[in-house]
Amino acid sequence: MANKRFLTKDLKNGMTVTSMYNDLGLQINHYSNGVVTVNCARIIYGNQVATNGVVHVIDRVISAVGSTIEDKIAVDDDLTTLNDIAGSAWLEKLGQPGHYTLFAPTNEAFESLGSEVLERLQGDKEVLKSLLNFHLLDSVQCSEAIIAGSTYETVEGNNIEIGCDGESLTVNGIKMVRQKDIVTTNGVIHLIDKVLMPDSAKQVMELVGSSQSTFGDMVSELGLSAAMRADAEYTLLAPLNVAFSDEVMSMDQRLAQDYPGKPHLEE
Repeated sequence: MANKRFLTKDLKNGMTVTSMYNDLGLQINHYSNGVVTVNCARIIYGNQVATNGVVHVIDRVISAVGSTIEDKIAVDDDLTTLNDIAGSAWLEKLGQPGHYTLFAPTNEAFESLGSEVLERLQGDKEVLKSLLNFHLLDSVQCSEAIIAGSTYETVEGNNIEIGCDGESLTVNGIKMVRQKDIVTTNGVIHLIDKVLMPDSAKQVMELVGSSQSTFGDMVSELGLSAAMRADAEYTLLAPLNVAFSDEVMSMDQRLAQDYPGKPHLEE
């Protein structure tokens, strides 16, 4: 409850309405598709005007919100790995006023990367920062307002696609959201069971896609990929599969037979 009359036209995106419960804020989001949410609860029947106010029917019970995203990460048992690796500067940003959406990987999500990958990420502060920012949006996206196939720019700079699969959210087409709409004073958290990996946090061979699989297979067979060091820098020119004609493949087979073994790669 609020002690002032607010019609839906008065509920502006990003505003905070002071509630009558300990003066805690109600977080308002008014989206371009017409959806209005209060603490991520959708107004499904609005503007029932009475003599002493107005009633908006919402689709769920809402609870008081008094914590920031940083506060939630610090106390959530599922986010201890995120809290440990993120670093104080990144976390402090999420303790400041703002409008954020965080797709927060759980402990299990980080564990699934394997210790070698996790150590590599933690060993490079810039790569780790890119990884974390790829999970962060500079806007509040409650699940009720998301339209399937919508793309959003992350703080890292690249886009992710958020969609719906029944009652669940998907990220880049994969159902990975374990818990949605954890509302805070400066945004919303969705817990995910997979780590989103931007290109800027990958090694070069991880960027060789299915359309360059022939090249990728050859590099692996020749021992080149195994010889690449994580702490070095390479430029990779990866031909498309269609570039490997019968003549090219025949020539490559002859080269492979004469190849002297695992190469020494220069940076």
